[in-house]
Amino acid sequence: MFGTTIGTSVGSKVNQKVVYKKSRKPKIKRYHDYIADYGGCGHWRMIWPQLLLNSTQKAVGSNSSTMVLEDSFYRGLSTVRVQRQVTPQQLDFMKVVKDKSSRLNFKLLYDIDDIFIIDDIPRYNAFRGAYDNDELQESAKTILGMVDEVTVPCVQMKNYYEQYNKNVRVIPNYAPKFWLDNMYDSDTVHQNWSNNTPSKKPRIMYAGSTAHYDIKNLNNGVDDLSHVVDVIKKTKNDYEWIFMGAIPPCLRDLAKENKITVYTWQNIYNLPRFVKDLNVNIFIAPLNDNTFNRCKSDIKILESGAYGVPCICQDLPTYVQSPLKFKTGEELHDLIKQLLNDVDLYMSMSKKYNDILQTRWLDDHVDDYLNLIG
Repeated sequence: MFGTTIGTSVGSKVNQKVVYKKSRKPKIKRYHDYIADYGGCGHWRMIWPQLLLNSTQKAVGSNSSTMVLEDSFYRGLSTVRVQRQVTPQQLDFMKVVKDKSSRLNFKLLYDIDDIFIIDDIPRYNAFRGAYDNDELQESAKTILGMVDEVTVPCVQMKNYYEQYNKNVRVIPNYAPKFWLDNMYDSDTVHQNWSNNTPSKKPRIMYAGSTAHYDIKNLNNGVDDLSHVVDVIKKTKNDYEWIFMGAIPPCLRDLAKENKITVYTWQNIYNLPRFVKDLNVNIFIAPLNDNTFNRCKSDIKILESGAYGVPCICQDLPTYVQSPLKFKTGEELHDLIKQLLNDVDLYMSMSKKYNDILQTRWLDDHVDDYLNLIG
């Protein structure tokens, strides 16, 4: 069978040698990621893309948060990516790596998924103080300017950071299938909508950290939810309002009275199943209109699309793909009522959000990262 000599016959004295040619595979790129965040953006921007590149054998990536100085570590790398390095100490390290990139011939890339320029971080943001340092601001800007390329999740952020580096590339946040796939079932979505009766209130959910709330009253109470708080208070008996992670200070009394439901934050791998089991009817994504929020990613659309649950989003460039958008608390309430009173509208929106997710699987876009490190 395999390896038989063509053209020979019984009794033939001809010995014909079979030659097997080795196929040449293209050289696989090696690269390293320095990860700043092992929570959300570290997974979306660094860990998950690397995991898929490694598992499909398209590249060989490694990652760490420890700064490595030895030359031998970097030999043979095509690229080194760093995530959100901003401090003076990190600038010193980046200067060392920049020198190595010139000597050892690898690209030095920088990934950032938020605004860290102090003038554009909202005063209500709980993490603003970490960046309110002149030396840190200067080191962060210097790092941005010294790398070969900057990657960001959206066009608005690209436009913003081009003032510090002209070579900025947009790579949207993509969800891996192993994390969010197989969550959507239209029959379940329909059943959850049908279960809304006077004795079982519709469930409306917002998930967000303290970064969204004016916890210390540094901005006169104006934050990402201040324009919808009155609607929440007014409808507390009509809907079950669900918060995950944190709640605004002005709603703490309602939480203590069990008038709204609050769940503690879930780790990123438990999150999809935990939220699915809540049988939420509507998600909301309110934001204050400011530069910081206009440059945010649209992850909430992708997460809601995983369940096929409509997400009513703030009318900002952040959520340009959202089929449902609002400006004021009143507009938000109007859209909630429309969705809860019209099953056909609700189910059509359910599919639209899931359709958006179907275009944003990391598995289908992992070559964006392969091309980046190539």
